[in-house]
Amino acid sequence: MASGPIPVYSGSYGIIYETPISHRQSIQVGIAVVGKGAFFNLYERYSMPAPYGTGVSVKGTALQFAWKIYRNTKRKQAPRGWYAAPLVRVATSGIGRTYAYSTKGEYLEFDNFDINLIIGYQRLRKTCKGLVFDFFFGGGYKQYEAEMHATPGVSQPYSLKSNPLLYSPVNIIGGMTLGWGFCSGH
Repeated sequence: MASGPIPVYSGSYGIIYETPISHRQSIQVGIAVVGKGAFFNLYERYSMPAPYGTGVSVKGTALQFAWKIYRNTKRKQAPRGWYAAPLVRVATSGIGRTYAYSTKGEYLEFDNFDINLIIGYQRLRKTCKGLVFDFFFGGGYKQYEAEMHATPGVSQPYSLKSNPLLYSPVNIIGGMTLGWGFCSGH
């Protein structure tokens, strides 16, 4: 699954299903839970302990769809090798503080949509069963919207212009997927 919807701050952990539709093409559908990324894990680890610290909570979900076109493979059961793919992803997540009494219940909600072109390499054993490694990178267009929830039931739009990482429509994506292959019986 691709990185979390809030770059640097979040990471995603998901389940992906990929199935061949021909000997050189496959479709991939994924769903993920979004949580804290490495940045916030380090931030919390070295911040002051509760109740004086600034613990951070990141929660959300993501969905993705990709249509992989493999360069050259003759395998119908499990394509492998170099591929290019359009990748579409939608995600929603919230980021808030968990310990500071004055801000408990306040959080930012992010909704994101991105469409990318990725290039990757999928490696699996000679049979279609076993460990699968999939490395990918690419870029595309992204759109973020954010709302600040300051009190229960009240929200207002939040400007992302102060954060060029979120405000830019340019999306850079990369990652690695580890999985287990199963024969589909084609």
